[in-house]
Amino acid sequence: MGWLLAQPRQTVTGITGNIEGAGDGKAILLQSAGFGEPTMGDTVNMRNGKFVFEGRLESPVSVTVKVCPDSDQPASLGFIAENSPIRVMAAWKDVIERYGYRSIGGQTVEGSLNQEVYEKIAGVYGQILKAPEHKGICRGTTENGRIEEYGYRSLL
Repeated sequence: MGWLLAQPRQTVTGITGNIEGAGDGKAILLQSAGFGEPTMGDTVNMRNGKFVFEGRLESPVSVTVKVCPDSDQPASLGFIAENSPIRVMAAWKDVIERYGYRSIGGQTVEGSLNQEVYEKIAGVYGQILKAPEHKGICRGTTENGRIEEYGYRSLL
């Protein structure tokens, strides 16, 4: 498991979360153990949408935090964690339910250089796909009735 509890006198890094409007419950840190197979890393109490995971990671890794309020169904958010103090902020009102999966949209992650690099690359990729020669090839309707295009045309 990548998330290791810190021993006394070691530098403790952690993930501090604030999910506005989530209330009380649990937050579960999941780390991928391989292709599509999450492994539980840690569970902490959440008070008024706030939680803290403390420990160390062996290396930067993609993680998912499943936010489980006592008064609602769970929703997840993902980012790249590393051994630095990380702050994750989002709002429960931004929970999106799509294809049977609940995620928290509009999250902000501070303190992870790897997450910053990932977001920049994803932004450039998104701009490439908006070019006319790469326009989406499929259309679908979301649960909110919004029409979305997905898929892409080959660059070749």
